[in-house]
Amino acid sequence: MSAASDDAPRDEHQGLTLDDRLRAAAHAGHGPSRAALGSAAAQPPDDLRDWVLALETFGIAPCLHAAVTAAELLLDARDRGAVDRRRVWVTRQALHAGRAYLECPCAEHERAARKGWTRDAPWSYEFTWADVAAEVAWAAHWATSEAVVRSRIEAAVVGWALPDAAAP
Repeated sequence: MSAASDDAPRDEHQGLTLDDRLRAAAHAGHGPSRAALGSAAAQPPDDLRDWVLALETFGIAPCLHAAVTAAELLLDARDRGAVDRRRVWVTRQALHAGRAYLECPCAEHERAARKGWTRDAPWSYEFTWADVAAEVAWAAHWATSEAVVRSRIEAAVVGWALPDAAAP
């Protein structure tokens, strides 16, 4: 297995304090985290893309969780015929590569995920995982609704940031 790259989400919470993780969950829309932070809880952007892009503040892992979650919604909508297949650029292979990168954040999985999500385009390293997540979330909102996309991404980010809070 390769050593982790500089931008890999190695330890899911690497360098993040509990306060940082509460801020990530609050940004995603988690009410108890917002309440715990009180006036220190920043108001997340109203625009869906800006909301997802701002996840980058908390590292790569929440961006990947957002991308994977939005891709699941988009691919499910495509499979149901709710969206034109030609308009869905995300593939099941990309989704699996993103999940694998979250499970094993090494350089090899990062390269495979980036290749899957950007189709190995020469410009692929110019984009951050937040960029990818924002574009997939935007596409998913057309296939479902913004409320559904936000709700699912919130659950994914809270599950990452505060795994004990997200457990049933």
